[in-house]
Amino acid sequence: MGRILVFGTFDGLHPGHMYFLQQAQALGALHVVVAHDETVKKVKNHPPQHTQSERCRVLQKKFPDAVVMPGGTSGYLLPVQHISPDLVCLGYDQSLPPGVTADMIPCPMRRLLPMQPERYKSSLMRDGRPGSHCKNRANEV
Repeated sequence: MGRILVFGTFDGLHPGHMYFLQQAQALGALHVVVAHDETVKKVKNHPPQHTQSERCRVLQKKFPDAVVMPGGTSGYLLPVQHISPDLVCLGYDQSLPPGVTADMIPCPMRRLLPMQPERYKSSLMRDGRPGSHCKNRANEV
């Protein structure tokens, strides 16, 4: 299809993340923007467990054909303008950041399917709730 753009924190890469990224990659050339540490703190109200560079490194190792890039603090739209994607994919529970609306994205957007969201959700795994047995396993490098 062309350039596929996804955004995410990907802190403690787990099977749900892998499923999301594999779905996106099946649609075209995958471009992954990894949230800046300060953005994670602001959006999720806690710092990431792994630095942005660590998260980028793990993603690049797992998806060697993808373009993995660190996101900045200047906003969501800058990478969209820079990459000019043909499609932006969102996770099943992902929303656009405050102040960004779908009509500001100059290409189609698609929400991808979850993989057992009751088990593979970052907040569940981080908090040690069900599904935490694989916490950070995919982050091994």
